[in-house]
Amino acid sequence: MKFSKVYLILGISTLSIAMSGCLSSPQSEHKFISSKSGYTQHHNHTGSNSLSSFGTQCHFCPGTTIIADKDGDGVVDSEDKCPTTPQNAKVDSMGCALDSDNDGVPDYQDNCPDTPTGEKVDANGCSLDGDNDGVSDSKDQCPETPVGEKVDANGCSLDGDNDGVSDSKDQCPETPANKEVDSNGCALDIDGDGVTNSMDNCPSTPKGANVNKDGCWTLKKPKL
Repeated sequence: MKFSKVYLILGISTLSIAMSGCLSSPQSEHKFISSKSGYTQHHNHTGSNSLSSFGTQCHFCPGTTIIADKDGDGVVDSEDKCPTTPQNAKVDSMGCALDSDNDGVPDYQDNCPDTPTGEKVDANGCSLDGDNDGVSDSKDQCPETPVGEKVDANGCSLDGDNDGVSDSKDQCPETPANKEVDSNGCALDIDGDGVTNSMDNCPSTPKGANVNKDGCWTLKKPKL
């Protein structure tokens, strides 16, 4: 009989402890989200009896209301405008994934989260770059640059000597400034005498004629 009394006393003590969560608590409301269960549990402790689930994070008391939050984003389904938000995605007060740069691609998918306002973007949230030169279309002054071409900050092919022929095509990449050039980037020499037009005082010298440094015809001295 002594053992029975001991067990009875222990049993009553255990029950008292289990109930104390509600009996001893002032009236208050507790809320937590269980993304695994998909429910938000509001506990409204009223001070009456209690039902506990030992070994779990859930404690149900009278007045408990279970509200569904299927995507576990912290916004209950009844208020969630985006009820299938992926797990761990940050959301706004309406339960929709945040889009910090307002480009239409949510932050959790955005590889370029600081895209300038109004910029057109691809599926990864990065500015469009039609010719893949590294300069976004909105800033590209030469939007059809050939593939692999080196470009400046404006997206245009580099032209070291500023002759209008890009470096990749320029056969005379060090043409002096303001020289007229052909399609190869070389200074023009209309009469083909080896003196460029800008230096040629006689631009119509016959083909094959001997010329001086000014591009003018000279007679060969007879050999003695």
